[in-house]
Amino acid sequence: MKKIGIYLIIFILVILLRNNICFFYGNILGVFKLDNKYYDEIIKLKDEKIKYLTDELETLNDFSKNLYYIDYKYKVSKIYFKDTYNTDKYTIQYGLNDNIKNGLAVTNEYGLIGKITKVEKNYSKLTTIRDLKDISVVINNVYGKLNYDQETKNFIVSDISNYDKVHVNDEVYTSGYGSIKEHIYIGKVIKVKEETFSKIIYVKSDVDFNNLNYILIVGDNL
Repeated sequence: MKKIGIYLIIFILVILLRNNICFFYGNILGVFKLDNKYYDEIIKLKDEKIKYLTDELETLNDFSKNLYYIDYKYKVSKIYFKDTYNTDKYTIQYGLNDNIKNGLAVTNEYGLIGKITKVEKNYSKLTTIRDLKDISVVINNVYGKLNYDQETKNFIVSDISNYDKVHVNDEVYTSGYGSIKEHIYIGKVIKVKEETFSKIIYVKSDVDFNNLNYILIVGDNL
């Protein structure tokens, strides 16, 4: 009889509190479902981060393999971001705290990219040679000024006399006049156009300016 009374009391309590019990049970299930979803998102983010880091390592390894022939001192840096979509200015990894200075040349394994044009404590600004004017260059001991031609998407060297000997496939380097270090490879001559008193030299760079990732900051004290 005593057990029957206890069961009866429990039954009555369940009937009276059934709404609260259902609410509590639903909340418990919701917490477990939420936790599962939360942990699924954590695992997904972790997998994405691992893939990103793996891709970064492969990119850096590929980049490093092509640096064996470079004979000047440099510091490897990563480009953080392009300042705006339609500009040739970038924010890069190092700054004053890393001994970076204005005017230092920036290259990659394919040739000259540009130079440092602004330096802050922990980052710097890079301007590519497509946005720089009158870079002093040398071709076979012949000096000229290099500018980017938007129409042909190539570089043009001017201020070269018709008497100067320049040919297709000749290599173009920085001259050392100005802030950019000398003898940094730029590209090859692809066309020579003679005018009345001077030549116009068309130069192609192998640098992919639309896909910059890791770069070299050139400097003797880096």
